[in-house]
Amino acid sequence: MNKLTPLLLFLGLAMAAAAAPIERPRLRAASLESAIMPESGGPTVGKTGAVVQKVAGPLKTTVTLLEDGDTRVCLIETHMNSPKAANVSAMFRRAIADDLKLPLANVVLFVSHNHTDLKVSSNHLEAYETYRIPPSEGLPEAKLLPVGEELVFIGPGTTFLNDKYPMRRPAPVDGARIEDHVCIGGGVTVCPGVTIGRNSVIGAGSLVNKDVPPNTLAYGVPARHHPLPENLSHGNLPELLLPQTDLWGAQRDDSWKDETPTTR
Repeated sequence: MNKLTPLLLFLGLAMAAAAAPIERPRLRAASLESAIMPESGGPTVGKTGAVVQKVAGPLKTTVTLLEDGDTRVCLIETHMNSPKAANVSAMFRRAIADDLKLPLANVVLFVSHNHTDLKVSSNHLEAYETYRIPPSEGLPEAKLLPVGEELVFIGPGTTFLNDKYPMRRPAPVDGARIEDHVCIGGGVTVCPGVTIGRNSVIGAGSLVNKDVPPNTLAYGVPARHHPLPENLSHGNLPELLLPQTDLWGAQRDDSWKDETPTTR
């Protein structure tokens, strides 16, 4: 047998496989990220009544939708610890399952194990506390608390630093502060202690190393400040900020009209 014969056979089989029609769609994935900036003085999930003393940065949540043929699974990964509460987790998973038209079992929630995280529900119920609730009563509905700034957009890949001299000098953790209606593009780096003022826009890929005044357009490395153009001065639009119900493409969703946005 010629030494080239096995190679030719392999190439022939590979070409035939490539030409064959795909019987089922390949796995598809889509993801989006959002964030909230908690406020100092708010309650935490700690058992000692502790409150938020200093904010090191925004708490991010990533929603990923996986699709394989007719099967869809939604994965939620969040910096927040409080959604692990039995009633809070149930509320989030049920709402997401309803919005995405998924079986409840196909919505999976991953949370941070952070005992000093902010509290999002006034009747936070840990899973180990549910033993005292008769099955006939079910879990109490979560009573949500306000948790921070409204209508803030933070693009994917944005990094918030909280230590000016890591591993070189002892220094307190000092995160950024993001005010209402701020829009931050993807891949931005925000340095420790920086405040980004209300209604400002940060261009993608920028390095923000000093405070950004309200109503400012900032971009570049380092970011330079410019007057905010008129066509960007109206603040974040709730109908564009809130996640759509279909991650594969835009879909009309008027639920934002029920929101009460901060007065601009």
